[in-house]
Amino acid sequence: MLSIITLFQNLSIRIKLLVGFGLVLVILLFISALSYQSLQGLSARFEMVTKVSETNLLISEARQQEKNFLLRNDRKYYQAAQELSNKAKQLGETSLALFTTAESASLMRELLSQLDAYQRLLSELAAIDMQNNKEAALVVEEKMTVAARAADYCLCAGCTDDWHAGSFCDHQPGGHPNPSGGAGGRKNCWR
Repeated sequence: MLSIITLFQNLSIRIKLLVGFGLVLVILLFISALSYQSLQGLSARFEMVTKVSETNLLISEARQQEKNFLLRNDRKYYQAAQELSNKAKQLGETSLALFTTAESASLMRELLSQLDAYQRLLSELAAIDMQNNKEAALVVEEKMTVAARAADYCLCAGCTDDWHAGSFCDHQPGGHPNPSGGAGGRKNCWR
């Protein structure tokens, strides 16, 4: 130990300055690498949340077109709802690979399952003669509402209070009921 101190004392000032600045440079490079890695992780997570949010928006727009179809009995609204729900399904399937936890992937699979049920019921609704069979149309529409709410709940189940506190999500904690009517006690986050 004494020899290292003696060796350091015998170095010229130029070498001491170079070693000191070299150490500062190594520390700076290490901190830069850590910052870059953290930024990449945050960017990937933000991309995933954006895709989930877009999926939610597409489902909401499909529901709006479904309501237009029910009110106006015009096939163009049915077709628009089908297209929007297809886009939501495609986006959900592509974003499934981005999830890093099994729980988030499971929620997205559940959302896709509910979206399949919604699309099936939408096709069933379009096949009903609404002028002569309003009761059957209302029954199917109620089932569609349950399926759409279940899909929305799957999206909202990925939100946590921590996630909301970070302002990464536009859902409000506890603000979304689950499809069975109870409060949404969410424990996980989209990761």
